[in-house]
Amino acid sequence: MAGGQGWLIFQFSNVPITPASFVNAVAVQADGKIVVLGSATRNDAGNIDFGVARFGADLAPDASFGNGGFKLVAFDLDGPSGTGYDLGFALAMQTDGKIVVAGKASFAGVGGDRAAVARLTANGQLDNDPVTGFGLAGRANFDWGSDSSVQAIKVNRDGSILLAGSTTRATLPTASNDFALSRISSGGTVDATFATACPLAPCQAGVAFVNFGYSGKSSDFANAIALQADGKILLVGSARRSDTNGSSYFATTRLGRDGNIDLTYGFGGISGGTFAAGSGIDDSASAIVIGNRGIMIAGYSAEATGTNYRFGIAQLQLDLIFSDPFE
Repeated sequence: MAGGQGWLIFQFSNVPITPASFVNAVAVQADGKIVVLGSATRNDAGNIDFGVARFGADLAPDASFGNGGFKLVAFDLDGPSGTGYDLGFALAMQTDGKIVVAGKASFAGVGGDRAAVARLTANGQLDNDPVTGFGLAGRANFDWGSDSSVQAIKVNRDGSILLAGSTTRATLPTASNDFALSRISSGGTVDATFATACPLAPCQAGVAFVNFGYSGKSSDFANAIALQADGKILLVGSARRSDTNGSSYFATTRLGRDGNIDLTYGFGGISGGTFAAGSGIDDSASAIVIGNRGIMIAGYSAEATGTNYRFGIAQLQLDLIFSDPFE
């Protein structure tokens, strides 16, 4: 571990193994302690686990958390010694101090990746209490389709958890990557009453799918989630449609509290665009915030050459009415 004036370099383990640590999310607790989530190499076999760490305000590891300040979480069905490739992308704090982490996990003998969620207690251990705990031994995974991944999470006031990400579905004419959204209970089970309307088959209980392609084929990836004051759910990410010669756009959609697409938003529930005129080669939104002036989204934009990437930010009205969803 190394540090400097206001910065820190670390790995998610004190064990001298082949080091490879990545951080994708961060949160600050009410007491000022800092929690980070990413992924870490567990052993020389190259197995990758979720990596969670907590630091004090002085950036010193919190020895009361996990194992000396760090916690590795493995999802493989074979247990901690199995071969797994688990990547953590999203982090949220519950009001009781418990920590929810999510991403994707691979499993031995199972094709593709699954959406993966775990919950840790305030001291950094898996929340595996047989009565009040989460999922199976503190972990849960969900098969939205092949190559499923959670990129953003939001804990509701009632303790339920929204999981937002993407998955590959076998839609016609060919497989399509779509936004995916589920609501799970505080105990880690899917809420089957969520997203009961299914405008595009195949359907799945408790999962909302959003497709941005006119023909059903698209490559859509949700990266961030936000809640309006009325409980409606906004998702942002990127969409690559089958009729745009491979160009991708920043993409937004809104769903009701029930998980069904809000058709009053944008063009049939979806909208999108580019951050700068003449881009449209590779635009994506990765962050969203809702304020008094509307929706602010941020991400990146590629120039027409597709080689130079720039920071992008856009302000949208709360209710977008376009003649085309990608103006």
